Amino acid sequence: MANGAIRDETPTSRMVLWDSASGVFEKTAQNYDGPFLPLTGGTLTGVLALPAGSSAAPSLRFAGMATNDGMYGDANEVSIGFNGFRTFTVHDDTGLEAVTIRSDSLVPASFDRAEALGTDAIIFRVRVGGQTDLAITYAMLAAL
Repeated sequence: MANGAIRDETPTSRMVLWDSASGVFEKTAQNYDGPFLPLTGGTLTGVLALPAGSSAAPSLRFAGMATNDGMYGDANEVSIGFNGFRTFTVHDDTGLEAVTIRSDSLVPASFDRAEALGTDAIIFRVRVGGQTDLAITYAMLAAL
């Protein structure tokens, strides 16, 4: 294994290592065209696996966002957080085609969540002091 100094030979896109045992620089990469995505363009195929993250340290965020703004996941859910607080979650706690989308805002008169119940209905929950449920069936939506 090479040891010693690392030298970047820009602009030739070549990196070499100094091997003190042999007394020579060993070329390690030059214009590598391997299985990596280019900095621009390129297509990602396969699974993009990210760590779960948390509201304080999301695993996916966009350039220019605060380090505690972004998306993170947990068992059966994906959340979006801002300023270190969870603000929106898509969650499936049953595994039976019931998906819950909820806002984690405690603002009065805010949208709380929507649940898709199998193939029959969507329930919207609106928080106005207490909780109000409004059930809309897919047949109702089709009639609109």
